[in-house]
Amino acid sequence: MKKLFLLLIALSACFSLPVQAGSADWGSIAFPLAHPNAALDGNGAIFFRTDGTRTGIPACATSTFGQWAINTTTSLGRAQLTILMTAYALGKRVRVSGNDLCSIWIDREDVLWIQIDN
Repeated sequence: MKKLFLLLIALSACFSLPVQAGSADWGSIAFPLAHPNAALDGNGAIFFRTDGTRTGIPACATSTFGQWAINTTTSLGRAQLTILMTAYALGKRVRVSGNDLCSIWIDREDVLWIQIDN
């Protein structure tokens, strides 16, 4: 029984999600920006922020405005950008969750998912 318990603990540690990933409650999109240097390094980074309350901000996300980053060179990033721009054009609120990484831009959390408020 003790071995089974230890095995379950080990497996849950392997499959657990990051606890500190950031999120933003429903809010309006502000400051969408395609960074001028993104074209030079091929990153295709799009930055934005919302006025929704942010929680769980990772240590790497130090941008003054609490911005998010989307990598538009991936299929997921292009889908996220489509949702973002649709919501922005329609004046809809969005909810955002991050993945606890700043791999797209050094001081902005990568978007894991984004959802439009109906």
